Amino acid sequence: AGVNKRTQRLFGCQTQANCVSVSANKNPTQFVAPWDYTIVTSDPNEAWAKLKQVIGAESSLKILEVDDSQFYLRATGTSKVPKDGVDDVEFLLI
Repeated sequence: AGVNKRTQRLFGCQTQANCVSVSANKNPTQFVAPWDYTIVTSDPNEAWAKLKQVIGAESSLKILEVDDSQFYLRATGTSKVPKDGVDDVEFLLI
């Protein structure tokens, strides 16, 4: 998890992982389209502030790491499968 220092993008999924990612371009079954904040605002700082507000207000998520200089946020939440699992949620605005 985290930002790949070489590509400055989020790491993709491992092939066996129960995972989806905007960086999983080699495995279409794990690829999810990126969130496009420019539909709402052209200001990345405004989008970043709103994202942090929404994630922080979501009771099922716990923010573990925020890097405002890189627009990176990592949170965890209770997984639905398996029920006692933990899901990682990462955002990187670029």
